This record gives sequence, C-alpha cells and structure tokens, in this order.
Amino acid sequence: MNVTMGANATLSWSQVTNQPSAAALGGLMANSTKLTHINANGIYTGTLTADQIIAGKISADYIDTTNLAAQRIFQKGYSDNYVEVGGDQGDLKLHYNGTNFFTIYNGGDFVRFKHFDDYFLHYSGANKAAKPLGTWDFSEAEVKGVTAVFG
Repeated sequence: MNVTMGANATLSWSQVTNQPSAAALGGLMANSTKLTHINANGIYTGTLTADQIIAGKISADYIDTTNLAAQRIFQKGYSDNYVEVGGDQGDLKLHYNGTNFFTIYNGGDFVRFKHFDDYFLHYSGANKAAKPLGTWDFSEAEVKGVTAVFG
C-alpha cells in the first residue's frame, strides 16, 4: 500500500494507528545502559568492545587487575629492567640492564633460586627441606641454634 501526500500535507505520530514501540523498531529507551554519551568531558558508555585501542596514556586508577595477564612488567623509565613471568610453570625472572640476574625456578614440587647461571638454594616441598647449593660463606654471619649432625 502506498501513501501519496500533497505538498502541504502533514502527518502527526498521534494520527498513526497501531504504533510500534521504539524497541520493535530497533531503538532504545532514553535510560538504556546501552546508550553512549559523548561530550567535552569524555565518553560515557556501558560496555566497550574493541580489538585495538590506541592511546597516549591510560590511567590504571580504575582498572581492576585481579586477572591481569602479563609476561613482562617494565620499570618505569628503564626498559631494560623488568620482571618476567614464564617457563612451563610460572618461573619468575628479574632482569637488570637486559640481563637475567635472579630467577625463582618452579620445579613443581620444588623451587630453586638462581643468580645469573648459578643455583644457590633448593627447597623441596615433598620433604620440606631446604638445601644450600654451591659454596656458602658464613664468615660475616652470627650463626645461632645450629646442631651439627655427621654421617
């Protein structure tokens, strides 16, 4: 059915019978959380989905980092100093001037501490025992409460 109107003809919404709702036409109510408001002070919206956001600076003041995933966290102003989480079981490595200088190695039921390429401490969760590795110098330490067991 076609409607032909003359040059001076008018039609008011109140004259339309069986008016569809805004939702039926794909519209949203004025208080919908899916609406976006943009003004000079910012953008206010419900959910924002984006594959790529390019920004000069994003403030972390309002970011919930409960589930933050990161492989490297850099020291501000020093890109060669960073913490790295990785390995098969979440090893923790500290890098200074781009070099890994301290590692906490997770072996599953044990953990090892390493400085550069040398492991210096091993702790076993299975037998609840720590074992020093390499040479330990106690010449500047005051050692108390040690019982020596030989054999």
